Amino acid sequence: MFRVISVILLISFHINAQVYPDNPEILTPAEKVELLWISHLNGELEPVSFFTKLQSLEHSNLGARDRLRIAQMRSNFKKDKGIFSIDNVSSEEALKIVSEFDLYKNISVAFDELSQSNLKQAQKKLQRLLQFKAKTKKEITQLVYHTPEATEFKNGEYAQSARLFLFCRKNRSYPCRFVLKDMFNRVVRNDDGTIWSMPALAKSAANFPSYKTNGHTPEGVHTIDSVMPTANRQLEFGKFRRVILNWIPNDEQTKTLLPKISKTSNWWKAASLARDNGRKWLRIHGTGRVNRLPLSKYYPHMPTAGCVSVREGTYRGVEYIDQRHVLDALMEAVSLDPVFSNEVNVKGLLYVVVLDNKKGSVSLETLKDYGIQ
Repeated sequence: MFRVISVILLISFHINAQVYPDNPEILTPAEKVELLWISHLNGELEPVSFFTKLQSLEHSNLGARDRLRIAQMRSNFKKDKGIFSIDNVSSEEALKIVSEFDLYKNISVAFDELSQSNLKQAQKKLQRLLQFKAKTKKEITQLVYHTPEATEFKNGEYAQSARLFLFCRKNRSYPCRFVLKDMFNRVVRNDDGTIWSMPALAKSAANFPSYKTNGHTPEGVHTIDSVMPTANRQLEFGKFRRVILNWIPNDEQTKTLLPKISKTSNWWKAASLARDNGRKWLRIHGTGRVNRLPLSKYYPHMPTAGCVSVREGTYRGVEYIDQRHVLDALMEAVSLDPVFSNEVNVKGLLYVVVLDNKKGSVSLETLKDYGIQ
């Protein structure tokens, strides 16, 4: 019998930002579990709140992964370490379960024979998807300079919109770098002709991989769909409205947004895996928190619970308002005046790309090596 005896994982970190939906009252049962799980991972889940919210989920038709999550969360409060039996785990559910085996730290699980087979296949699939391969110069130049027009995606809704690229190192402690293309498929440049760019961080404060909740921002393609209604919760998210990111619905649609050289690669499937595993509510935002670790690789950035974060605050006499610059650049890229009322109209695609496993922040000099200049 396939048995999972989970390993206790000690998490000690300060989350810069949790991700929350706009309207929590209209969440699906699975999304409600995801929200509870985020609070659990952040060490903020309280028993009264948990058991109250659990009552609304008791009769929901939840998948095997979500039932395991609830069992784990419940065990934290009731210290119930019994063996749970789960049968008929589908291939889709199996991938969700193997993606977070190590987080079921207080429970033991027994699976039937069919489930065992699907779990083993899911483990193999996960291992294949996690194999890292550095990008070639040709891959990057094709992606940036020959980005598809997106006319086949959602009836051309994103055909004339911004294209934002975020280039990262495999070690997400090093800051990434934004490059932008406008609605006319032109690389955005400063007045002096240099490429517009900006550093950003795509690092999980928990240092989780991207396929887990609260993990790194997943590599792949995301849609950019307006901003949050208000710049609320400024300690976590900063003084400016955060940009909303969404998943591409399926892999076939993702392929229409990629040049031919990338269609058969696996790099963009990290976003697909995170999507299929139920990750939610990724954003681009600043922060009101202060990085008090000047020796950290990402100083003065702050890691998050999975979002892309940009610098904010005053460090060494320099004031950073990078989210303001991101919003303005996105508006100007689609020929809008950079004013508050136009922020809701920002639209486009975000390509998160892990270049290599080298050390150091991604700079414009780094991008020149990949043909971006």
